[in-house]
Amino acid sequence: MNRRIIFIIAGILLIVVTGIRAQKPGMYTDGRHLYTSAGEKLILKGFNAMIVYWDIHGEINFPEIEKTGANSVRIFWKLADPHPEPADLDKVLGNSLKHNMIPIICLWDATGNWSKLQECVDYWCSPEIVLILQKYEKNLIVNIANEAGDKAVGDEVFIAAYTDAIKRMRRAGIRTPLMIDADQWGRNANSVLNTGNQLLDIDPDRNLIFSWHLWDSVNHGTGTREEIDRIIETAVERNICFVVGEFGPCERCENCASTRINWEYLIEKAFKHEIGYMPWVWRWTDCHSCVTNIPGKFGDWANEPWGESISVGHRYSIKNTAEKPKGMITPVDQ
Repeated sequence: MNRRIIFIIAGILLIVVTGIRAQKPGMYTDGRHLYTSAGEKLILKGFNAMIVYWDIHGEINFPEIEKTGANSVRIFWKLADPHPEPADLDKVLGNSLKHNMIPIICLWDATGNWSKLQECVDYWCSPEIVLILQKYEKNLIVNIANEAGDKAVGDEVFIAAYTDAIKRMRRAGIRTPLMIDADQWGRNANSVLNTGNQLLDIDPDRNLIFSWHLWDSVNHGTGTREEIDRIIETAVERNICFVVGEFGPCERCENCASTRINWEYLIEKAFKHEIGYMPWVWRWTDCHSCVTNIPGKFGDWANEPWGESISVGHRYSIKNTAEKPKGMITPVDQ
């Protein structure tokens, strides 16, 4: 094949890829990375925030989280209690962007309960919610359901359920990246590693992020260094956009010392492989909290050394590693 033909083919491929990207209204995944609508790479670094219970619009928490330099916030949203209204969703997404953090809006109603996954999809696909998601779609990620399933459901069941979810949400007009949590309370990394590429193939937008939650202690399950290595290296090898959506200092607060999580090794490994991570949790009442519960201010660190270390002090803390692409945030039309 002569050089001219090679250049022609390359040009055609570039036009096709550019055209596909141009069709997406906001952020998109390409291989194992997430990009802004302007084409800038974005490695998600932020916090989980349970604001639906006490700060439903993020007016107290978001300004404090922003001080860490976080480029994103995973927003705890729950329908059963306290039953937020669509107007609350609109306001919390707008406030997150106002504070220069990508909102990752996530429903917690299916946590540990596989049978409730479809209820989450029903909510996202309801016409009034779709309109709100479309309003912010340039800078928004929708995490379909937090930790659906209390056990490994099997690859075939996982693919079938999320195939239906993806197709329904795309048909409803939701074009944002969709984040899919591992099953077994988020711990079973294999559920997303094994199915990621198949789910990408069925997504007309090929715009998916896969999330694993590390809640196993240093000597148990996925908590060992060997398993952390395997999981992250497999995600890289399979070229899927992969994040650590939750992790904390230990598995069980009542016995924190003996259920310690290898979080320092995790964030170093993830950083070196350009994989995002989001600690659990910015503000709460137990040992996983980064700041004291009331009022949840930056600098009022809780549970030393966890709170200060993961937020600002550690070499691979949010403060020291989060980057905000210049074109990430744009004013939202009100």
